[in-house]
Amino acid sequence: DHPDTAQSLIGVANSYFALGDYKNALKYFSESLEMNRNLYSGDHPDTALSLMGIGNSYERLGDYGNALKFNSESLKMKKNLFSGDHSDVAKSLNNVANAYYGLADYSNALKMFMGAYERRQTPILLINIGRTLQKLGRPKEALDYYKRCQEAAKTDTDLQEKLAVYIAETKALIHDAPPE
Repeated sequence: DHPDTAQSLIGVANSYFALGDYKNALKYFSESLEMNRNLYSGDHPDTALSLMGIGNSYERLGDYGNALKFNSESLKMKKNLFSGDHSDVAKSLNNVANAYYGLADYSNALKMFMGAYERRQTPILLINIGRTLQKLGRPKEALDYYKRCQEAAKTDTDLQEKLAVYIAETKALIHDAPPE
């Protein structure tokens, strides 16, 4: 076991992940995790990275239970390693939120997305919050987040196209909703 070998395994796993071959990505992330656990006792950034890769691979494979398990372990480790508003903590909160969303646990997904946004204000998190609010039956709040995203990402044409669809869907939900 050597740190460079563990890093190489993560590199191979990331390559498979980028190609959409999540089963092979999972295999190499798992090998890197085993090696990192042998190399480092306790919390270590490389171990957290391996855990996150495993969780994200499971998420892409549709196994949200395992995605939640591994991304939660990565989040816990990152909170121990990094203080305050560190971007790695925000990424892990987003990953845990995605797993909850996949499990249709929208209340917990919303909490995690909000926690990620508190640490790192990115347009995609505004969309994630909006989509989750929509699933929770709160379309007016969702629309507010989509509009905030429109403002934050004026130059991103791909994102603007997605937002147009989400906004139209949400407005239709609001229009079709029974009066309060």
